[in-house]
Amino acid sequence: MTDDYPANDFEATAYKFQWFFDLKEIQERFGQRVSARFAESAMRDLTAASFGDNANEVRLAWQLLLDSIGPILTGLFISTGAWKKFCPEPDHDVGAPAMAILWRKNGKQVVGRVTFKDDRAHGIRFDVE
Repeated sequence: MTDDYPANDFEATAYKFQWFFDLKEIQERFGQRVSARFAESAMRDLTAASFGDNANEVRLAWQLLLDSIGPILTGLFISTGAWKKFCPEPDHDVGAPAMAILWRKNGKQVVGRVTFKDDRAHGIRFDVE
């Protein structure tokens, strides 16, 4: 038995999709290898944190997702609004073209911002404000 065998149904589903993320074309498009198992785990953590009350945990969950799937997929996840299917949507102020308010509770909010280098989008940063 190998130590990378799926431990549960969630991991088994991610394991089935790993072939897609291992395609050369996909790795070139997203600029990195994506682990479907880590991405699935990060999504579960993000959902759990987003329904909680701790802004720092939410920010860290977004950072974990970014680390798992990279800036291109994370940017698409945010810009298309797909994240709203997994997380509660803040009640107002959606942000700006290079900024998204991703969580708000108890007077705090988690904001995702596009970072730039030489006038080009370079990555994403998450802050608690």
